[in-house]
Amino acid sequence: MKYVWKGMATLAVTLLVLSGCGGEAPEAAQVPEPAEDQLRAGVTQELERIKALSRGTMGALGAETVVSLEDYTVDPQALIQAAMSEFDYRIEQVALNEGEPAADVTLRFTIKPTGKALVGWLESQDRAQLSDLATLPKEELGRQLRVDLVKAIHAAPAVETSLVLPWAYIEGRWTLTQEGQEALTALFLGEGV
Repeated sequence: MKYVWKGMATLAVTLLVLSGCGGEAPEAAQVPEPAEDQLRAGVTQELERIKALSRGTMGALGAETVVSLEDYTVDPQALIQAAMSEFDYRIEQVALNEGEPAADVTLRFTIKPTGKALVGWLESQDRAQLSDLATLPKEELGRQLRVDLVKAIHAAPAVETSLVLPWAYIEGRWTLTQEGQEALTALFLGEGV
């Protein structure tokens, strides 16, 4: 079971990696004009990649996530689709930092706090139920987890929340900073929601 939870945490980070965010930030470049229009387009492009996950265009997951979830025959695609089923966003405000290739973007997100949903499912199970699950053969355990986890995620109500994310203009495009990636990951896990 601990691998499933570790896999879910990795899953949220994987969403960001698949969106094109991640890695060390190269040296920042001069911001072109009109910067705000390009920033809005860059933000939209990055978030549309994440949003596409809900339509099944997820691509390959990180090896650790696939191994840990598939050990229990839990399909990572089903969990991602459940988690992303109501994901949406709206750009509320763009604040370019004068004289710097950086900006703060206020976004309004509609999300399912997946981490909270899974913790809620775990907490709703009493010891006897968890003991019963642990005694199941691997295939049956996987089937039961798959059903229960996807059901728990779908049952979680979508919430709306605003978040200010920092972006940087790097190598000719606007990129979510490492700090922004961490904040977005926390949002998907349901922290602060």
